[in-house]
Parts: sequence; structure tokens; C-alpha cells
Amino acid sequence: MTRLASVLACAAVLAGGCLDPPTPADVSSPDTADAADTAADAPSPDAPDAGLICPATLPIKGSNCDAPGTCVIADAPQPCGGTQDVTATCALASDGIHLWSYEMWDCNGDPASCGDYTNPTVCAADTSCRYLAPGCGEPDEPTFATACYNGFDCDDTSCPTGTTCTTVTSDPCLSFCSGCSVCGACGQQVKLCL
Repeated sequence: MTRLASVLACAAVLAGGCLDPPTPADVSSPDTADAADTAADAPSPDAPDAGLICPATLPIKGSNCDAPGTCVIADAPQPCGGTQDVTATCALASDGIHLWSYEMWDCNGDPASCGDYTNPTVCAADTSCRYLAPGCGEPDEPTFATACYNGFDCDDTSCPTGTTCTTVTSDPCLSFCSGCSVCGACGQQVKLCL
């Protein structure tokens, strides 16, 4: 108990003075704050900042979050299988909105690219990627495999050496989130480096 708390407790008693005078152990000088009170009030270094609500599962990269800070998402699906702990950061974007960001790592410890994601849910969580499957209008032998691809259509200058920007038909209704609406279309043209 600090000296101020003792004084306030005494002032609250209208008659008879302090009923329970503070003991020397209860009194501290203004120069030495009560270490137990200070330690109890200090946030844990591992705890998220006040106001940040850490999700139980990996949030969608680039989705809104409620306050700045970081969270460790335990056992997030790893791109090549298994799980890993991912540190997700909620930061203020230039437009004044807080957004989630994080890095996933491939099985060699390098930053993951869309092609590394074998799990459709992990692919969908990375907003720079999209999980695609052949749609109606593709030949019996589809020109591309069901997999995770770059989230944006390519052009003639954006494909790596040895690949070309190819127009394919994907299934626009492919969805890996619960509660997502199901559409009636069966094909949508997209451009992929193949």
C-alpha cells in the first residue's frame, strides 16, 4: 500500500482517525514505488497490446484487425504440410485501417511463394495468392493443375523465363471457407504463367 493510499483510507474515516494505522511495511516513499503493484500492472512482454484480440487461427493476410500489436498463431498449417507457429502483426496501414501481415516459410526456411502452398486454406489466407481448379470449358486434359497460383492475372512481361502467360478457364465457385456463398457459374477465364 502506498502512502497516498494510506492517507486516502484515513481521510475516508470521518471520526476517530485511522482505525488501522499503516505498518512500516505498508508505507513507501514517493521515490520507491511499490514494486509488486508496478509489476502487476506492467503488461507481459509476450502479451498482445491492449485492445488487440488474437485470433485462434491464422487470419487472412491483409484483413482488418482491431489494434496494433503482434500475436503468435500456434500450429498454423505449413505450406508443404505440417504446422508452424506464425507471428502475425496488426499494423496501421496508410489509409488509417489496421491490417494483418505475416510471413509463411517453406520447408527449407525460405519465404513461401504461392506455388509452395499445398493446403488450399493456407493459400486462400495469403491475399497475394489464389487457389484454382480447372472449370468448364477446359479440355479433358486441363492445361493447368488444381493448385495455388499468383493472385493476379499475368501479362506477357510478368512470367518467369521458361513460362508463358496463358489464358485458362478456372472454377469461380471453388471455395474453401465455411459459410461462403456458392455460385452457379462453372468457368471464368484467368491468365497464369504456365
